[in-house]
Amino acid sequence: MLLKAKKIIDLPVYTNSGVKLGKVADIDIEIDSQAVNSYEVRHGLIGGQSLIIKPVQVISLSVKKMIVDDNLAPDFTSARKQQVKSTGSLAGLAMRKEN
Repeated sequence: MLLKAKKIIDLPVYTNSGVKLGKVADIDIEIDSQAVNSYEVRHGLIGGQSLIIKPVQVISLSVKKMIVDDNLAPDFTSARKQQVKSTGSLAGLAMRKEN
């Protein structure tokens, strides 16, 4: 199945255990191989922190969502789960930035 880049941008991203990490903000393409190098996942408003996800970390990709490995960022996903459990929302939780 083919999926256009414009359909991937703003796609919600979840861990395999169901923790929402954010939405796909950008896709980096390796020019030489013409393959996806990474996905930038962002949470929050403009200027929010982003998380870089490599294609090998993606478990599934559909027109509705991207699911990534739970081991992607164990401390981050654990903090997200705790935030939701204790407050019922993700407000105030900062994301890690990777370059």
